Amino acid sequence: MLPRQVYDPLRNCMKYAPINYVISGLTECPALVTHQKGHKAALRDIIRNTPATLLFYGSSCSKDTAKILPELKLILEVARQRNRKVEIVYIPAYCKPDDSVTSVPNCLGEAENFKLNHGDWW
Repeated sequence: MLPRQVYDPLRNCMKYAPINYVISGLTECPALVTHQKGHKAALRDIIRNTPATLLFYGSSCSKDTAKILPELKLILEVARQRNRKVEIVYIPAYCKPDDSVTSVPNCLGEAENFKLNHGDWW
C-alpha cells in the first residue's frame, strides 16, 4: 500500500500521509478555518497533514467551554515540550440558555450569529 500524497497548507508543499492514515468524513470538508496568525486553510488539509487534530466544539458564552480551555492549553504545552505536532480547531456551536455564563436568554443570539457568519454547514 502506497502512502497517500497530500498538500500541507501551512508549509505550502506536498508530502506523504502515514500509511496507518485513518479516513474520516471530515477529510473532505471544504470549510475554511483561520490560524492564529491569520493564515486560512481548509479543514480537510489540516486533518490530513497533522498527526493529531482535535476538533473542539464550543461556545464563547458556555460554562463548559470556559472549564475546558485550560486543559486544551495544557495539551498544546505538553505537545510542544515533546516536540509533537497537535492542531486544535475551534468550531463554534450553539449553547443552551441554561448553560450560559451570562443570564441573557439565547446566549446573546449565538445561534443566529453562527448562521450569519458561518452558515449552517455542519
